[in-house]
Amino acid sequence: MKTVKELIFFSSGSADDASTWSNIPYLFSRELERQGLLVHKVNLSNRFVARIWESCVRRPLKLLLKPFHTEPVYYGYSWLSHWLAEKRIKQAVKLWPTADYCIFIGYQHANCYSKIPSLLLSDWTTDVTISLKNLPVRPYIGCIKREHKAIRKANYVVSIFQLQAEKMQKELPDARVCFLGGNVINSFYDGVLNAHELIERKRNSRKVLFIGRKTSYMEAARILVDTVAELHETDPHVELDMIGIAEDDFDQTLPAYVRCHGFLHKDIEEERSLYYKLLTEASVLVNVMPKWAAYSSTVEAMFFYTPVVVSPYQEFVHEFGEDIPFGRYNRDFSVSGVADDILSVLSASHYEDMCLKAYQAVESYTWENYVRRILNLIEGKK
Repeated sequence: MKTVKELIFFSSGSADDASTWSNIPYLFSRELERQGLLVHKVNLSNRFVARIWESCVRRPLKLLLKPFHTEPVYYGYSWLSHWLAEKRIKQAVKLWPTADYCIFIGYQHANCYSKIPSLLLSDWTTDVTISLKNLPVRPYIGCIKREHKAIRKANYVVSIFQLQAEKMQKELPDARVCFLGGNVINSFYDGVLNAHELIERKRNSRKVLFIGRKTSYMEAARILVDTVAELHETDPHVELDMIGIAEDDFDQTLPAYVRCHGFLHKDIEEERSLYYKLLTEASVLVNVMPKWAAYSSTVEAMFFYTPVVVSPYQEFVHEFGEDIPFGRYNRDFSVSGVADDILSVLSASHYEDMCLKAYQAVESYTWENYVRRILNLIEGKK
């Protein structure tokens, strides 16, 4: 059993940039440092090369391949991206040979150049990602093969979702795939939460909150705008705030009770303050996109005692149950259905209890707890 003191931390995007992959590299590496470890951060991506690839390779090929109903891979999944990243890994392990472990955010790489062991952490594999994005499988076969090789090479492979970990264990039985229990909340809030005051504020509010990027959740955002318009006719106090969506993303003029705030950077003080102001004032968080409904922002809202209305996507149901005591599942993805679900939360006689249940469901999902589990794993502790 060896105490880990020094790490090389690899991520696609700067770990010092809070906007990289849902804040995870930033918060993960910061917590490792807070717990006393020396962390060498390595960015495996290259923005300049990525722009050239997208403009000079992917875009022209996309036009050529359009008649065949396929398209070339995005840069991050390409052979070029992988090759350049491997060069940086080789340089890093040579530069810091005394490191106790390499930690990779993502499953596409592991250390093959020295005896420093590797841990890979992510949510899901490339095949799941392309399925969620409705991308063709064939162009990504090379990436999937490289990924499987890295997963088999790694000393530990961690998925933050239990179902994904179980899937990987079945498909790659020779890999050391783990699920460490629970999940993590990517919060930058540095205030003290007073449950009574927060719940009282939410109970007296009629503010609906939506969080989600337009690239993934625009369809759900449009349905919610129409839903709130319907609710507003009978209750003029109902309002909607949208984070991640800008007003000009819609092809219609929005009413005054719908406010779009665009993407809010949590590492910028003014934007962070607005983000948490909206979160602490919201009566309910709503994202009903089928398949996947912004898990990260949902569990953070729950940590702030916010009931939720979400679609019953597989991972969320597996984690929190078929019936959630802190909100409602929307199962029909329609304006009338979403309206009914929102009203059932806002008018619930046990609304305060729903708020408490939301917080209790994710109370332990802190980066402090999760990093402790990671360190216990690689140090061989129970």
